Amino acid sequence: MNARKIVGSVFFNYLGSICVSLTGFVATPILLHSLGKGSFGAWALIGAIMGYASLLDLGIGLTVMRMVAQRAHLSDRHELNRIASTGLVMYSAIGLVALAAGAAAAPFVGHAFNLSGPHLGEFTTAFVIMVATIGLTFPAGLYTGINQGFGHYAQQNVIVIVQSLAATAIAVVVVKLGGGLVSLAIVNFSVAAAAFAAKIAYAARAFRIVPSPRRFDRRVARTVIGVSAWMFVVNVAARVIWDVDAIVVGAVLSTVAVAQYAVALGPATAIRRLTDQFNSVSLTAASSLHAQGQHEGLRRLLIEATRVVTLFVCPFLVLFAVWGTDFLRLWVGPSLEGSAATLVALVFGILALSVQATATQVLLALGRQRIMSVAAVLEACVNLTLSIVLAHHIGILGVALGTTIPTSVAAFGFYIPYAARLVGLPLQRIYRRLVLPVAISALAYGALRWAPADVEFGSLVEFMCFAGAFVGVLIVAALLLDREERGTYLQLAHSVGRRVLRAPA
Repeated sequence: MNARKIVGSVFFNYLGSICVSLTGFVATPILLHSLGKGSFGAWALIGAIMGYASLLDLGIGLTVMRMVAQRAHLSDRHELNRIASTGLVMYSAIGLVALAAGAAAAPFVGHAFNLSGPHLGEFTTAFVIMVATIGLTFPAGLYTGINQGFGHYAQQNVIVIVQSLAATAIAVVVVKLGGGLVSLAIVNFSVAAAAFAAKIAYAARAFRIVPSPRRFDRRVARTVIGVSAWMFVVNVAARVIWDVDAIVVGAVLSTVAVAQYAVALGPATAIRRLTDQFNSVSLTAASSLHAQGQHEGLRRLLIEATRVVTLFVCPFLVLFAVWGTDFLRLWVGPSLEGSAATLVALVFGILALSVQATATQVLLALGRQRIMSVAAVLEACVNLTLSIVLAHHIGILGVALGTTIPTSVAAFGFYIPYAARLVGLPLQRIYRRLVLPVAISALAYGALRWAPADVEFGSLVEFMCFAGAFVGVLIVAALLLDREERGTYLQLAHSVGRRVLRAPA
């Protein structure tokens, strides 16, 4: 996978993520006003419960993606069909178990949330339909892994975008016509089934991969389980590191403190989601390069992807360090602008997490998931302990530091050095490439602190426009001032520009 394809894949990942976020943003007020607060809350509750279904993947999708990427360059599809067939059986089994468990729990879920009367019956029916949606279309995750393994991120995100737009548009029409939770659940089932069928058809046409339960291979299943079991541990540890902080704040401090922490965590999580778009692309590229013995390409990927996420996140760190208080005042009001220091601490943690991201993908490509799981569990334990201790002493800032400190130590003390050693890359070569983007952001911060810019924001829209321009200038400066890879990005920009200009013709 060359630089142009990697950048293009990341772009389409961003496009898909932004489209899904925007459709949800637009649809929320329409659904709220059409359904009413009670029914909308019940629908949101169903969505929140269904969101945990992603844990049922158990790391299988990531493992299949890696195995496909390692063999995507081969013309013989026999091995790939065996991998896909084995994955199909495993995904189908998990889906059926989830369907049975969800159907059994359905009569009790509504009561657990104090629903009664007509609302209870409608909630239960909609819940069962959504459980059926998850259970019957769960194997769609296999085809997502196949698409990503072949590096077809554009096609994968086209399906995601069409699915999101169709589900949102039909849902809006349905509720405007008087439909309720059951109608919304049927819409989701229908659109998800159509997207599943599209993925099946595309895999058969584009890759000549047609999974069949008859091709199930126990040896492949053992390999998948051997990798995915460790990945499941890593995923659970990651949730402890980043998703349990609010519980710690609530248990140690108060519900008011939870709101203050959530306000700081929101923007940091948004930045994390943006940098996450690099991860699956990096894993696909690293697996492919390793399988083909392209060691120099693997080393270049580790260096350049680490540098790109650094130059991307550092400007946000400067932005919130200088204007974090203004942002929070405009966004949520003056009463919560005191969370600015916590926001900066969390963004620094996101920087450390983003910097280590490519290293973790390289380690996965090299089959080092076992030692990764041990490191992740240790980091999660230190994180939880430190967050609790510091919360007692310095409040929500302590919880943020309890996350940021272990993440930074793990990134710079384990993941990056270990990945560099495995690929035969001097560690100082990676860190030397990080000097320029860090220095540009540090100089910008120093200049703003030494000679503060007289900038006043009248609204959140003004701040967002300024933030986009500020971050964009620092990112472009870091790209253009880099002598080693400047030509690569200028060439990519020129190629994209020519395509845009030719588009109308």
